[in-house]
Formats: sequence, structure tokens, C-alpha cells
Amino acid sequence: MTESFTKWSTRFSLVLRYIAAAGIFALMALVFVSVFFRYVLNSPILATEDMMAILLGITIFTAVPNVTLTRSHISVELFVAPFRHFPALDRARRALIDLGVICVTFFMGYLMYLQATRQFDRETESFVMEWDLWPVTTAFAVLIVIGGGLFALRAFKDRGDGETKAGIDL
Repeated sequence: MTESFTKWSTRFSLVLRYIAAAGIFALMALVFVSVFFRYVLNSPILATEDMMAILLGITIFTAVPNVTLTRSHISVELFVAPFRHFPALDRARRALIDLGVICVTFFMGYLMYLQATRQFDRETESFVMEWDLWPVTTAFAVLIVIGGGLFALRAFKDRGDGETKAGIDL
């Protein structure tokens, strides 16, 4: 089971990386074109703010599952180093942090779902293009829940492993 999970999660993580990278590139290109049209040609592009908000959300919420799956969170060496001398405390620390990350991730997904239902009930639209916002918010909530689920699977798979797998140490 762990081999198939690792294989599947690696492929899924790669797809999410490409989507996040495309979102960042599209966001950068849109900002460049928008600034060029606004300040050089004196003709701003309609709805750039709406598109930038959606692209930013796509970038963030496709990166969340990838970051949680690969444990690429930032860790502060000052807080991690003292626990390395006590393996039992280090495992407890990691389990507590994993549980906290899972709970907070699912809670964020729930809050995004509530926001999407409010937007649907109130027929909330974007400012300029008057697009319905609830499908976008629902998609973001789904991506957050996927990230939390993948991290929960990863944490369950890594249980009992005494090795600390922190992301980027500062």
C-alpha cells in the first residue's frame, strides 16, 4: 500500500506543482501586461483585478496540497534542534504538529465551504466582470481538503518513523 501511495502521491504532487507554476507565471504575465497597458498606453485592461485574485487563489491552493504532502513547511531550527536529542519527545512533537496541521487544514476547508455557501445564497459576484464567486471558492475549499487528506495519509504513513522530516530549516 505504501508503494502505491508514494507513486500516486508523487504524480499528484507533480501535477499540482505544474499548476501552481503556471498560476504564478500567468499572474506575473497579467501584472506585467496590466501595468504596461495602464501606464504606457493609458488604457487599463478590464477585470485584471478579478483575474489576479482568482490566479492568486489557484496558485496558493494548488501549492497547499503539494507543500503538505512533501512536508515542505518552514521549520525554525531553534525550536526543532532541542528535540533531536530526545527521540520520544521528537516523535511526540511531530505527531502534535501533524495533528494541528491536519485539524487547521480541515477547519480552513470548512470555513471556505461556508464562505462558498454564503456566496451562493447571496449571489455574490466579482466586482468588474460580475462572475459568480461560489464556484471558485468551492474549488479552493476542495483543494484545501485534498491537501489535508493527503497530509493525513502522509502522517499516518510516516508514523513510527523516528526520523525528523522537516522542510526548510531556518
